[in-house]
Amino acid sequence: MLLLLCTGISLRAQQGSYAITNIPTDLMTNANAVVRVQQMRFEILDTRRTLLRNYYVVSILNENGEGHSGFAEYYDKYRDIKSIEGNLYDAQGRLLRKLKKRELHDLSGVSGETLMDDSRIKQHNFYNRSYPYTVEYTVEIESKGTLFFPEWTPQPAERLAVQRSTMTMVYPRNYVLRYKGFNYDREPQAGEERMSTTLTWMVDRLPAIVREPYSPMWHELSTKVIFGPSAFQVEDYRGTMTTWKDFGKFVNTLKQGRSGLPASVKNDIHRIADVVPDQKEKLIRLYQYMQSQTRYVSIQLGIGSWQPYDATYVANRKYGDCKALVNYMFSILKEVNIDSYYALVRAGDDGYITPDFPSQQFNH
Repeated sequence: MLLLLCTGISLRAQQGSYAITNIPTDLMTNANAVVRVQQMRFEILDTRRTLLRNYYVVSILNENGEGHSGFAEYYDKYRDIKSIEGNLYDAQGRLLRKLKKRELHDLSGVSGETLMDDSRIKQHNFYNRSYPYTVEYTVEIESKGTLFFPEWTPQPAERLAVQRSTMTMVYPRNYVLRYKGFNYDREPQAGEERMSTTLTWMVDRLPAIVREPYSPMWHELSTKVIFGPSAFQVEDYRGTMTTWKDFGKFVNTLKQGRSGLPASVKNDIHRIADVVPDQKEKLIRLYQYMQSQTRYVSIQLGIGSWQPYDATYVANRKYGDCKALVNYMFSILKEVNIDSYYALVRAGDDGYITPDFPSQQFNH
């Protein structure tokens, strides 16, 4: 920790060290922005707490690089932003101004399709338009729970070059840390710190990537390392993630005791299903019943963002989010002895799941 903090202080103290002229010429090619330095450090304090420190400096070369100029981090009852620092430098690397607390925007994290959500976002931008310039941010985040580990993607977008990026994982010596690298062909550097083990990954001088139509997925083009816990905990729920089966047991634990249905709904289900001998037709009619009786409403509160509301709640209120409606349909089918499987999915353009690395890779 001392090495990381001292390094950050040393870099900030060297006026002019972030002059644009100090960027290697080859990194300017095809680049709209350049990551001058990034130092991420993720510490597993115990199964209930983690600490993430992220220090990064990015030079914005032109208007098209503006997407890399700001700061944004979400927080909720499980994720606390402990501190934020920021600085703005001109093209010669001279300090122009520092981030002031009153300049931080504290915004709701509720998306347009969500009715209730306890997440919020802290956001900042210097809104400088005199190119090129450089921004520097340091953030410290403490999390309650160890279900979610960060990933290290030193080059997260095209036309973004990287001078240097490091990722250090710090964890108890008796803990089993799991990781999988993409386009990283060497072992991380191992070390010790007090009563902890450290592993550090590092890349230097990554030129900007220009993505072509129909090109491979991003993790096939650039460096990436994903991490997963062995033992983990969220509130009083504990689990392990060394196999998909183990993770599945944890997910199943979150929904145990939540499949009960009101008597009126049971009567409706049997009235619909008992007179239909064909199972496929039975499934269609029961699904249509579920659709006609409910509507989608996104409610993401506390552990509820991963734990479904029970089926009775959905039946009585006639609404639920994705996992609540899935659990409701699961409960309907269970009532008529039809097997079904509650599942997690990853939706979106980056919907790739790494099958040989059990970990929390899902968003629905």
